[in-house]
Amino acid sequence: MEVANINVKVREERGRNSVRLVRMDGDIPAVIYGRGGENLMLTLAGREFSKLVHSHHKLFELHLPGGQKEEAYLHAMQWDALRDELVHVDFKRIDLKAKMRVQVELRFVGNPKGVAKNGLFDAPIKMLDVECLPVDLPESIRVNINDLDLGDHVYVKDLQLPKGVEALAEADAVVCLVKLASGDAGGDDADGGDAAEPEVIRKRSGDSDS
Repeated sequence: MEVANINVKVREERGRNSVRLVRMDGDIPAVIYGRGGENLMLTLAGREFSKLVHSHHKLFELHLPGGQKEEAYLHAMQWDALRDELVHVDFKRIDLKAKMRVQVELRFVGNPKGVAKNGLFDAPIKMLDVECLPVDLPESIRVNINDLDLGDHVYVKDLQLPKGVEALAEADAVVCLVKLASGDAGGDDADGGDAAEPEVIRKRSGDSDS
């Protein structure tokens, strides 16, 4: 994953009034923490950062005043649900040369053939815990489910992980499966079920005070 560079400002004042003034200027309040360092309140250029977010960047080198730099992972974003605006960002400090542990979305691709036999698709694991170097971090991991028939399972050990990425979940943990629809006796007159394709939904919360 590519590392994006962005200039940031350090905020000395805290609280709702400080945050509100930042947003009124079209900027985004943020915080960076972790790895034994102090929590720093930051200000991001709103337009520039929004472009990077829409380009799916998660690794950043933050350039602070005075030449200081922070290597960071985009940990969380808070949105204004009514206006669909980004209102706060959380960064975690990282070392680009050290492995990190993070969750990666599993993207299920295809239509299981078992669904046509009144099967239901289920995915107990939608986010996979992995360990890798930051630059090896994938945006998501594809899981092809076209060949899944009734009773078939995909286990963690079956996943095709990108080079340098190690799964932290148990090898025999079930990622997804096709099971017989509840209440179906297997007769020809039973109604066919539709595949319930999993979707990861990012929760959006209100204003942050930091």
